[in-house]
Amino acid sequence: MRRLLLLLTIGIAALSAWAEEQRTLDDIKTALEQASVRQVQEKVYVHTDNMCYFVGDTLWYKAYVVRADDLKFTDMSRLLYVELLSPDGLLVERQTVVVSDKGLSCGGFALPDSLYGGYYELRAYTRWMLNFNVTQHRYSRTDRFSFYNNQMARDYFRQWEGLYSRVLPIYSKPDEAGDFTYKRFYSRPKQRIQKPKKERLNVNFFPEGGSIVEGVKSRVAFEVTDQIGQAVNISGAITRGDETIAKISTEYMGRGTFDIVPTGKKMKANFTWRDKHYSFTLPEAESAGAVMRVGEGKVMIASKMLPKDCQYGLSVMCRGVLKHFCQVEFDAQGNAVVDLPQLPTGVNNVTLFDTRGKVIADRLFFINNHDYDGHAITVDLDSKNIFSPYSKVSLNVKAQGVAEPTNISIAVRDTRTDEATYDNGDIMTDLLLSSELKGFVASPAYYFEADDEKHRRALDLLMMVQGWRKYKWQELSDTAFNTRRYQPETTLTVEGSVHRMLSINEVLPEEIAQWKKGVGMIGFKEMEEAQDAASLSDQPVESEFISTEDISVNVETTRDEGNLEYGSIGSANEDLGVNQRSLKYEVLVEAELALGQDIVASVQKTNESKFLFQIPPFYGNAFLKMKAYKEKDSLKKYGICVGIEVLIA
Repeated sequence: MRRLLLLLTIGIAALSAWAEEQRTLDDIKTALEQASVRQVQEKVYVHTDNMCYFVGDTLWYKAYVVRADDLKFTDMSRLLYVELLSPDGLLVERQTVVVSDKGLSCGGFALPDSLYGGYYELRAYTRWMLNFNVTQHRYSRTDRFSFYNNQMARDYFRQWEGLYSRVLPIYSKPDEAGDFTYKRFYSRPKQRIQKPKKERLNVNFFPEGGSIVEGVKSRVAFEVTDQIGQAVNISGAITRGDETIAKISTEYMGRGTFDIVPTGKKMKANFTWRDKHYSFTLPEAESAGAVMRVGEGKVMIASKMLPKDCQYGLSVMCRGVLKHFCQVEFDAQGNAVVDLPQLPTGVNNVTLFDTRGKVIADRLFFINNHDYDGHAITVDLDSKNIFSPYSKVSLNVKAQGVAEPTNISIAVRDTRTDEATYDNGDIMTDLLLSSELKGFVASPAYYFEADDEKHRRALDLLMMVQGWRKYKWQELSDTAFNTRRYQPETTLTVEGSVHRMLSINEVLPEEIAQWKKGVGMIGFKEMEEAQDAASLSDQPVESEFISTEDISVNVETTRDEGNLEYGSIGSANEDLGVNQRSLKYEVLVEAELALGQDIVASVQKTNESKFLFQIPPFYGNAFLKMKAYKEKDSLKKYGICVGIEVLIA
């Protein structure tokens, strides 16, 4: 107990010291400027040749890879990964395609007859994009034991929220070729049928700036949806006890705002939907903090009881690049107004922070300078409106507002197979809006069809309710996060780490046949010898095995012919070891790539037990062989050896 208390005391003292550590505003500005250059993200947009597909079709695509800072073709990555995932989230196929120096690539997925119908996900990303917006999933101790070490488990149980993703319906194959009259799904048979969700109203609240403060007028956005996430337009009231303090109603897509002045008492939003009353408690008000409003080129800040022992600053970033930075000076009432400069078109993020690196208030807002409005493409067709399949068609394509030659992609499809969906965006709406927000943005084209008060208001509501931070301010403002795990790929790479090979029990041929059943013979050879000894004494033999939970399991065996005892395959982890760490010394790793008659080989020394090989680009299949050994050992006598043979397609 004394040791535990000592550790807790040390931990609390270290935390307190960290909390008191302050930086100057210049230090934070320098870190943000460095991140704007060193941590530029990439974006992907995939143009498909159709809005829906049938089993047996080919999904053709053209991909565009751009830098997030200027939306120009990337000069960083040269490899793009494009994946097709089933409705169950299983990988159907992954393609690695080369990105040209113009930031373009293309490919296609053949949809075989073995596929079931359903909504499939098309996902695309570069390796550099895997550094950002990573979410770690929780997993159990049992799940961890399935991996060689803890790092491998962490790498497996994670997902990325900043990758390009689009859901496309793939319908079952028509009964007759070319007959697309009926669209139907023949889904994979499932053991469990999900029950329909019970009808219900859901309301989420989003205070502007991130929080509401007692005694300070605050604006709160809200979003109303039903049990399946569909928007609900409705009216209601905000109450404090028996008092009604505000009438509220949605404006577009189930979203709206209201103003309140919190007093410490609980407030509720009340709605009546389909003859049923719903009541939702608003977020609790903070005793100290700040609220923020953005509009008309200004940032209005109202604060209460902010600490006086530190300075406050305000930054504006667009697509991860610092666009404005200044110190914030509050007046005697705790208010401040900051004038904003000319900002680029797109989603901008304004952040109020202190010199401890704590974010006080945060807000997304959209700027439209209409500098992308003039880039229109028009297509003139032949006079006839109906064309025969595979017939020759002449297209006259004109691009307006383009000063230099550029690449475009055109998809011609049969209108009989058009699919009415909420995904009506294009490359402009995706790069400027959808890729900057969390989740699916329904009908993104709506926000750009007109520049009037109604559409600007709807766009601002979207900023408030889907205010996900693609660019994490705490990471960008801290130089410790400047080093990223993955680097932009200019060619194929193979990377990994070297671990000591542990001795395990001998694997007998009789065991292999049982592996597919999920079990393995534990101590088969020793058990058989023990059974022979038991038959001489007519006494049962007890064998003790240690499971991954360090629990002893006694197994009684008898000398019945053909009756063998099996243990869970998970118990083998005790022999293999859990959380095997990297080597404490560096070794040489040799790689050999065989592509037909051509062989390419390379040797490198590990760095902290890690290695990375660059592979020359190729098409088709190749075999990769790797081995590791101590530098002082000869090629014929390895002190440590790991042999890997991989088929690369």
